[in-house]
Amino acid sequence: MYLFQIRIFREIALRTALVFVILGSVASSTQVLGHIFAMIDAGSNILVPLELFFYLIPTVAVMILPVAFLIACISTFDRMDDSWETIVLAATGVRPVTVVFPIILFALAISAFVLAISIYVEPIANKAERDKVVSFKVDALTLLASNGVMQKTQANLYIRGGALRDDGQIQDIFILDRRSPDDEVIYFAETGKIIKDQSRILLRLVDGSIQHHSHIDGTSYTFRFGEYSSESEVVFERDDKLVYQPRQIATFDLVAKLNAFEGSYQSKGEVRKELVRRFTDWIYPFVYLAVVLFLVYGVGFTRTTRKWRMTIAILIGTVAKAVGLILLGKTGTAQSATTMSFVVPVALLLIFVTIALYRNQRPAGQPPI
Repeated sequence: MYLFQIRIFREIALRTALVFVILGSVASSTQVLGHIFAMIDAGSNILVPLELFFYLIPTVAVMILPVAFLIACISTFDRMDDSWETIVLAATGVRPVTVVFPIILFALAISAFVLAISIYVEPIANKAERDKVVSFKVDALTLLASNGVMQKTQANLYIRGGALRDDGQIQDIFILDRRSPDDEVIYFAETGKIIKDQSRILLRLVDGSIQHHSHIDGTSYTFRFGEYSSESEVVFERDDKLVYQPRQIATFDLVAKLNAFEGSYQSKGEVRKELVRRFTDWIYPFVYLAVVLFLVYGVGFTRTTRKWRMTIAILIGTVAKAVGLILLGKTGTAQSATTMSFVVPVALLLIFVTIALYRNQRPAGQPPI
């Protein structure tokens, strides 16, 4: 029986890995493709998409791995039913707990893995992904501004530059800003460089002038500068993604921000919502384990209706996760939603397990289904 449990554990692990690779690859590739045009504009090499793909794996793992576990468990039991293994085991007096014990162990491993990824690895990967995306913007804008042709970066904003030097400086940079209906601003400098810092992208101009013309009263003025650092929206639209979001901040730093709130770019509710997500994701592998027990031992399926078991499992799992996400969305504004984000998945777990145990009160040797 010990060898049988090892085989069940190995089979579920392999099926979970297979489903995760398939679903995770699709999810990660979709996210990478969302940045493909920025990578093309930045002239990135082929290794950059692979790097982004690597950074997305922790987030995808947290979302997909519990679902892959659910699908793997149901498909394993479907295979056992088709080969009459469950009937043979029941006829020889094997208790159901003996069969599901490897699944419980695997659920514990999945839950611990998801918790570790959510708390420690995912914020680091999200921060690295954010920095890489910002570097796309810098490289793309630098190439755009240094090709010697007047380029439209957004509505009524134009930029032109000369040659790009080895130190990243753009020769003879010219910017025409007509976004405001009340005035027109022209920036000109002998050199300029697009740079990034922790929270924004700046255009640093050297030895130039700014000309301002008012459309209201027709007045104009010009002033010269030795060095001038523009606000980020001078060269492109303001992008909140340039600022580190809660998903990109280490867990213990978020806890510190929540206790003595710091920072002006995010609300306390957003920080609390992210912390709740990180500390509830690990519960769902146990919820899905309870769903498996419910469907395998808590609901009577005939051999002709077992084909619907996978569909029902995915439907229940999707609804359970959707309810959790709805509650998570309200944790930023309602303290009660924070409590319910923990209570609801635990309640679902207890309900499904209770039904499975109640339906399984039958003499040894009698088939569980």
